Amino acid sequence: APPGRFENTTSLRALELSPDATALYSGWLHGPQMVWRHDPSSGAVTAAYDMGGVQANAIATDDRGYVYIGEGDYGAGRIRITPSALDSTVKSFGGKDGTEVEGLSIRKELPATGDLPNYYLYVTRSDGTIERYDVTDPANPALDPTFGTGGVYDALAGEPLRGIEVAGDGTMFVAQRDSDPGTNDRSGFVYAIPPTLPTDPTTIPAYDDIAAMDLALYGDLLYVTTYDGDSSLVFVFDDHRLKCVQEGQRPTADVE
Repeated sequence: APPGRFENTTSLRALELSPDATALYSGWLHGPQMVWRHDPSSGAVTAAYDMGGVQANAIATDDRGYVYIGEGDYGAGRIRITPSALDSTVKSFGGKDGTEVEGLSIRKELPATGDLPNYYLYVTRSDGTIERYDVTDPANPALDPTFGTGGVYDALAGEPLRGIEVAGDGTMFVAQRDSDPGTNDRSGFVYAIPPTLPTDPTTIPAYDDIAAMDLALYGDLLYVTTYDGDSSLVFVFDDHRLKCVQEGQRPTADVE
């Protein structure tokens, strides 16, 4: 990156690699409210998207070259779609007063008839709801009425959900992190919500006592980052069983 570009930019919140691994996108909470596109091999900034003073809480990408950005603080809970060049806004949609977008995940589904694939965007919000949008036509996204109630799943309503990853079988892995303002005691869960979308939250498989902030699937493993001050960790799970197979302390030294 050019010298000084990130001098006043702190608190990395969103990080997403494009499906073809040719671009890395980053969103930051403090400093210039931008989404940056980087060359993955060098880290050099190749494009930038101005958020207009709104924090970028989440980023997702698809194999058509579209980038999805979820609004955090100072926004209106919207999702923005932009081309990979970050040079325009295809659509801004899904605004919801009083909530922030906390996580985004794209799922590509191939119809049995052999038609063109459908693309669905999953959205977790700070009010505990999960939405699914049909973004097959990026210029005309719409809630998917076959998902939950009118495109919204609310069995965890009231829980501050964070990141989301959707597995190939449709299982939704969702992070949840809370903070008690009185004690600053952070706690939370990792949920594995099956495609059947249980209405009783007590029946949803979960791993508790973990301040889960975000997660990523790679192969058969689920990697979960936590936000718990000096006790922040990275957990590794055998994904569908939510069996913790490894946990590691965050690095204490600066990483160059």
